[in-house]
Amino acid sequence: MASDFTGQELIQAAIYDDVDLLKCLLEGECMSLIDVQDRMGRTPVYTAVSNNSIKCLQVLLDSGADPNIAAGKHFHQMTPLHYALQDEKMAMVKWLLEHGADYNIRDASGSSPLDIAHNFGQEWIDIFENEMEFTNACLDEDVETMKKVLTECPSNTGNIINTKVTGEGLTPLCWACKCGNIDMVQFLLSNGADPKLPSTDDSYPVHFACRFEQIDCLRLLIENKHREVTSPFGSRSSKFRCRQVLLEYKYPEVLLTTYRDDEAQVTYKFAFDVNGTDNFGFAAIHMAAERRAREIIEYFVRFSVKSESNAKNRALRQRVNSNLIFSVDPGNLSTSQGGQVSNSKGLHHPVKINITGRNSYTPLHLAVKYKFLDITNILLKNGADVNLLANDRWRE
Repeated sequence: MASDFTGQELIQAAIYDDVDLLKCLLEGECMSLIDVQDRMGRTPVYTAVSNNSIKCLQVLLDSGADPNIAAGKHFHQMTPLHYALQDEKMAMVKWLLEHGADYNIRDASGSSPLDIAHNFGQEWIDIFENEMEFTNACLDEDVETMKKVLTECPSNTGNIINTKVTGEGLTPLCWACKCGNIDMVQFLLSNGADPKLPSTDDSYPVHFACRFEQIDCLRLLIENKHREVTSPFGSRSSKFRCRQVLLEYKYPEVLLTTYRDDEAQVTYKFAFDVNGTDNFGFAAIHMAAERRAREIIEYFVRFSVKSESNAKNRALRQRVNSNLIFSVDPGNLSTSQGGQVSNSKGLHHPVKINITGRNSYTPLHLAVKYKFLDITNILLKNGADVNLLANDRWRE
C-alpha cells in the first residue's frame, strides 16, 4: 500500500517550529523523505534555517539530514549555510558546520559561505578556523598539521575530513590521490575519510588515482574499500597500469560475483564486470581499440580467469551475420581469447573481443574505421568476428 506521506509534512513542521511533530514524523515513514524538496527546492533543513527553527534544525541534522542541498533558482541556489550566514545566525552556522555543511559550495551568484563570512568580519571568519586550517594543510600536503587540527576538534573529525577543499570540489581524499601522496591517503582513510564521496564532477578518489596513474594510492584504496574501487576499469581516463592492478588484485572470495558467458558456455568469478560499458555503450576494450592502445589490447586478450564449463563437448560454431562469409582457421579459434572460447585447462578469457557497443560497433569495427592495422591484426588473430554488422547510420 502506497504511503500517504509526501515529506512535505516535515517542511510544515519546520515552518511552525513544531519539534514534537517533527520527531513523530521522523519515527515513521517520513524518515526516508528527510531530504525532500518543495517546489522551490527548499528542504526541511533549509526551511528550519529560514524560519529560525533551531531545535528543528538540530533534530533534522541529528537524524542524518543532508545540510548541503541547495534551494532552487528563486532562492539563488543557496544552501542552508549560505542562508544562515546571510541572516547572521551564528548558532545555526556552527551547528551546520558541525554536521558537515560545506563552506565551499557556491550559490547562483558564485559566492561561497566563506565569501559571505568575509563580509561580516573576523568574528564570522573565525568560525571556519579549523576547517580553513585543515583545508590549507591538505592543499599543502602537510599531514602533520592535518593531524593537529583533527586532534583539536575530535567531535567534528568526520565532517572536516570529508569537506571539499578545492574549487573543483575535490575532497581531501580525492586531492591526496590526485597528488599521489600515499601518507596522506593512509592518514585520511584511517581517520574516516569516505572513498565513496565524489568530487563535483562525480569522480571518486579511485578515479583520480587511475587518471594520474598513482599506483600505490590505487592499491591502498583497493585494500581498504574493495567494492568501491573497481568502477574506473572502464573509465576513458584510466591508465594501463591501473587497469592491470584492478585485474590482477587478489580479491577476497566474499567480494567475487559469478559471471556467465553463454557463448563460451562457462561461468567464472570476478570482482567486477570486465565488459561493463560507459554511458556511450563502450567497454574498456572498445576504448583501447579507439585509442590505438596496443599494450592494453594485448593485455586484455591474454588476461584469463579460472572458469567452470556449463556444457560438455562444446562445438565451435561459425557466426554468419551477412551475405559475405569469411572462413576462420579452427586451429586459431581453439586458442582464441576474448570471452568466446576457453581452453582445456579451465581458463577463460573474459574480455570479449566481439562485444558490441554504440551503433553495434565492435573493437574490430573501430580499429578498421581508424585504419589501425596493428590493432586490427591483433583482434583478428584472437578471434574477432569479421561478419558482425554495425549500424550504418553512424556517420562522422
